[in-house]
Order: sequence, then structure tokens, then C-alpha cells
Amino acid sequence: MLRQVWNWPLAAVVVVSLSTFAAAQGPPGRGGGFGGPLDLVRSDAVAAEIELVDDQKEQLQALNEELREEMRAQFQGFRDLSEDERTERFAQMRENFAKQREKTQEKLNNILLPHQVDRLRQIELQSRMRQGGASGVLRDNNLREKLGITDEQIERMQEAAEKAREEMTEKVAKLRKEAEDKVLNELTPTQRQQWEEMFGKQFEFPAPQGGFGGRRGGPGGAPGGRRGGGDN
Repeated sequence: MLRQVWNWPLAAVVVVSLSTFAAAQGPPGRGGGFGGPLDLVRSDAVAAEIELVDDQKEQLQALNEELREEMRAQFQGFRDLSEDERTERFAQMRENFAKQREKTQEKLNNILLPHQVDRLRQIELQSRMRQGGASGVLRDNNLREKLGITDEQIERMQEAAEKAREEMTEKVAKLRKEAEDKVLNELTPTQRQQWEEMFGKQFEFPAPQGGFGGRRGGPGGAPGGRRGGGDN
């Protein structure tokens, strides 16, 4: 969408802006969409599941193009603004995104039949669950209101989610180590020694901080994710 190479401060603002819109819409589907229900219906499987007809597909494509043009308009002249002007524009963009989400949902409801809207909402929640787990889904204020979830429950859920992430990280690390040992045990003692010398002392990479690197771990890892040899 944004094809020019911008400076880092401006790029950061753009990323946050797009993230704000995408987070509210839901996780993205195939490339070229805006995330959430409007992007999900681009999937042939989802289209078949909610029984879209050709006329509806054409209307949804037109709505997607309309949103694309509105998004371009939001960023028009952005790179030429001063820092203060960008901050002001950014605040306005967030407000516009909120209004745009409401308008998009209204138009989507007019294109789809009630049972299609309901099923698409279910699929969207399942998609968000796959992407961000229960804690990610619970960022949806509408869902929280419908379930009557209290602030105290949210706090406990967040604590439980953090604990679960830590436990899962430990389990994954253990499984990775076991898988690595199975592979490296096929090496001769001489080869294993050379392997360890090639990778050197284990370096503990810092936890991913998000951003462009995502959750793919440290750079340049050895098979199995370790930098040193086995301990046995």
C-alpha cells in the first residue's frame, strides 16, 4: 500500500496507525486486505462456508476497494508534515479509523444476510483465537460486554495468560532440545566436537520485542535453535 521508503520516525507512526486499524478489525487474511471480516471473506473456504453468492462477492470487492482509497487519502501528504502536524494528523486518523470501522460493519451487514453475518462473526473470533489466543480475543470490547466480563476477571485472565506463555516457552525449549539431541546424536564424536567449536559458547538472545522481527526468534540460529553443542 505504501510504496515509498520513509524515514524511521515516520515509518513508526505509519506502522502504529495501521496496527491500530488492523487490531480493531481482527487478524489479516490473505494479502491485500484490511484484516477482520472483510478480509476473511476473501478466502474461498470462508466464502463457501457462509454461502456467498457472486453478487455479494462483487459488492464486497467494491467495499474493499473503497476502503483502500479511503486509507490512501488518510496518508495523503503525511510524509511532508512536521512532527507536530503528524501527531495531530495521527490523532485524527485514529478517530477516523473508529468511524470507518462502524461504517464498514454497517455496509457489511447490508450486503450479507443475518445468518451470514452471524457465521462470519464466529469464524472471525476463531481466527483471532488462532492468532492471539483467548487473551487476544478478549481485547474485543463488544465481546467483553456481551459476556459481562469484569475488570477483575480481565486482570486474572491476563495473569493466567502470562503464566501460560511462560510454561509454554519452557515446554517448547525442552522439546527443541530433545529434537536437537536426536539429530546431533547421529554425528560422530569428532563431528560433534567440530560442531560445538563452530557455534561456540551459547549466547542467550533477548526476548523478542515485537516490531518487524515478530516472534521468529534471534537471527542466524543453528538447527534446533541453539548456538552451542549438546550437553551430553
